[in-house]
Amino acid sequence: MARMRAIENRRWILRDTNNGVTASIDPYGRVRQSIPRHAADALPAAYGFNSDVTFYSTHGDVFAWLCVLLSAVIVAWSGRKMLFAKINQVG
Repeated sequence: MARMRAIENRRWILRDTNNGVTASIDPYGRVRQSIPRHAADALPAAYGFNSDVTFYSTHGDVFAWLCVLLSAVIVAWSGRKMLFAKINQVG
């Protein structure tokens, strides 16, 4: 999940855990350096600063809501055509 967050926000992620994988993840989702699970160690990780702002960071779920709206319009339009076809068939 951390790799996906790095990609969607184009940010470096330095992930540290007590019982999982400690890692340095670049903005493209590649794990650059890591320590295996359950290993007590320190990770001198290289990382970079990125100040770009992505569309998702700025607008959030706008694209997802537009897809929901478009789907609802298509379903309503299809249902309307089916309803009129049924009315014409009966009448």
